[in-house]
Amino acid sequence: MFRWLFIYFLFYKTLIIKKLQLTNLKKSIEYNNIINKFIDEYAISDEPKEVSFRKLVTGVKTDRATHLIHSYPAKLLMNIPYFFLNNTVLSKEGDNVLDPFCGTGTVLLEAILAKRNAYGADANPLARMITNVKTTNYSLKKIEFYFDCIKEKIINEEIGSYPDVVNIDYWFLPNVKKQLNQILYSIKSIDSPKYLNFFMICFSNCVKKVSLADNRVSVPVRLRYDQYPIGHPLREKNKEKLKSLKSLDVIDKFNTIVRDNINRFKKEETNFSSKYKANIVSTNAKNLIKPNKDLLKGITRF
Repeated sequence: MFRWLFIYFLFYKTLIIKKLQLTNLKKSIEYNNIINKFIDEYAISDEPKEVSFRKLVTGVKTDRATHLIHSYPAKLLMNIPYFFLNNTVLSKEGDNVLDPFCGTGTVLLEAILAKRNAYGADANPLARMITNVKTTNYSLKKIEFYFDCIKEKIINEEIGSYPDVVNIDYWFLPNVKKQLNQILYSIKSIDSPKYLNFFMICFSNCVKKVSLADNRVSVPVRLRYDQYPIGHPLREKNKEKLKSLKSLDVIDKFNTIVRDNINRFKKEETNFSSKYKANIVSTNAKNLIKPNKDLLKGITRF
């Protein structure tokens, strides 16, 4: 019985892969035709062409692969790199793609999903870590193992002093601060840098959601309900959030974020081929301009 179930599973998985390959081939042909049409039209008019990539690229979900493992301001619309990488006019499988201002790796992720090697640079260390995590092949068994270790440690360990964070009491309520410290202490016990990064990204995303910062703005502004006049819908919304933070189960919130990110790596489309790699090659795009032709060779992963 088990043998037949295993054979059925392999057969079903093969069908899914073949269907994806056929879909990708159709998309490539379609995008080839569109790009060649754009090139021909520009050659005649010599005028820039306005394009809506949301309308041009349809059927691609926002939560594709690992794009949403961490929130970040002003992310690149993934429809754009999806269009430019899933064709054979501009690049082919195995080619190298460089994004000198890669942010959180939207281009790099789409590049390896399109079977290209990807290179990026960015000055922001958080952005670089997000890029690194979202383009890494993880063992789901190991993630689950470390997740269990973290949960056990949170329950059983006594926590010492808080980390040296500027204005920590301004940005976090006492109950939130205490639970975040428990989580952080437990994560830091992980002995693998690769898996430590995964859980630190989950922690970072949790910190942003449970802090007193106003999530509607990208700059750090403390949340206040009285910043809006009486009767304004945002006044009540802010008041409700401030109230909920006082009794928030931060550990449960962290666990939910981890579970959501694990599920993103379980998706069929997130099954990265080990043949194609994404690498952060610099913290400064200016350093990419080098006379050395071997600049991108022998680069280690960030």
